[in-house]
Amino acid sequence: MNVIPVGKTDAKQIDFPPGHPRESVLYVGHPAMPSRYFTMADFHRVVFEHKFSEAIELLMSLGATSIRVEHVSGWSKGFSARISVPLGVVDAPSTGEAASSRSKSSGLLFEASLPGVEPAMPVGLVWYHHEPTWQSLAKGRLEFGLNDFSMSVSYHDDFGINSELKISLANHKIGLGGTFEDHQSAEWRLKGKFGACSPVSQVPANDPG
Repeated sequence: MNVIPVGKTDAKQIDFPPGHPRESVLYVGHPAMPSRYFTMADFHRVVFEHKFSEAIELLMSLGATSIRVEHVSGWSKGFSARISVPLGVVDAPSTGEAASSRSKSSGLLFEASLPGVEPAMPVGLVWYHHEPTWQSLAKGRLEFGLNDFSMSVSYHDDFGINSELKISLANHKIGLGGTFEDHQSAEWRLKGKFGACSPVSQVPANDPG
C-alpha cells in the first residue's frame, strides 16, 4: 500500500468526512468511489455500510414492502448497531422468552415495512455494477414482476487495510483516526416482498403502433 503525504492545498480536492482532514492521520480511499477518503479506523465500517445502504436503496426503489436482514457470517449484532441505515434495528430477545423464539430471531439484524412504490432504478449506484445477482434481481422485478426477493451483501476483501498495516503505521507514529475496526469476512442476507406493480408492456418489433 502506498502512503502519500498530502498538503493542505491538495487536501481541498479530496472528499473527507466532516471535521477532517487532521494532521498525521492516515486516510484511505473508498474502493468504489476514488475521490472519497475515510480514516483507516473507520474504513471497513464505512465501506460495508455504504454497500449495505446501496442494497437497501435498490430494494426500496424497486418497490419492496418488507425487508428482513439476517446475519449469515461475520459482523453481527454489535456491528449492526453502529451503522446508519433506514431500517429498524432488531433487539435481542428478552430472557423471559422461550428458547425457540431466541433461536429464531438470533440472526435477524434489521427489518422494515414500507408502503412500496412503482419500481424504478435509483441513480448513482456504484456497487450494483459489480454484483451480477443484484442485477438479475432488478431485471426480474422490472421486466418480469418479481414478487419475492433474497439477495446477499458480502464483504470479503480487506483491500490491504488490516492489522499488519496497523502495526506498521504504529512504528511510524501515524494515527488511525480512532479505534481501528478490523476487517471481517461478512455476509448478510436480505429477504422480503415487493408490492404489486404494473406489468411491463411489450410491443412486437414489427408492430407500427
